[in-house]
Amino acid sequence: MPTIGCRRFAVLASLLLLSGCAGTYAVQRVDAAKTALVGLSERDVRMCAGFPTRQFEEDEVKIWSYELRNQTGGVNFSAPLWVANTNLNLSGGGSCHAQFKFVDGRLTRLAYAGDNDGAQGRDSLCAPIIDGCMSYLAENGASGR
Repeated sequence: MPTIGCRRFAVLASLLLLSGCAGTYAVQRVDAAKTALVGLSERDVRMCAGFPTRQFEEDEVKIWSYELRNQTGGVNFSAPLWVANTNLNLSGGGSCHAQFKFVDGRLTRLAYAGDNDGAQGRDSLCAPIIDGCMSYLAENGASGR
């Protein structure tokens, strides 16, 4: 019969494995969006991502920027030691700028910028910006694509 310590260890190990899968999934979605969303119309992107935070236009090229600031908690540890004071701050925040480039009304490129690497991996803080568009694409396809 397993002891309580063994059960706790098994539960903790299961949670760690599941959290690793969830993080990997966010990174995969963000990476997949760079190719999956290409070809969407401006109307499609407005439907799935909303109105952009900023816009730039030159000739037939438009760039829409969606910005997200992630101010999640973090860890701040401070302890006086005999020799010196210790202060450890692991911030959980960051930001993502998702840049949607349109040529002749169609998305031709999606790029990410900012302090957007989270605990789950590269560009993972950008997942909330593109989640709506990935779901929209899966449910509706692209109109006029």
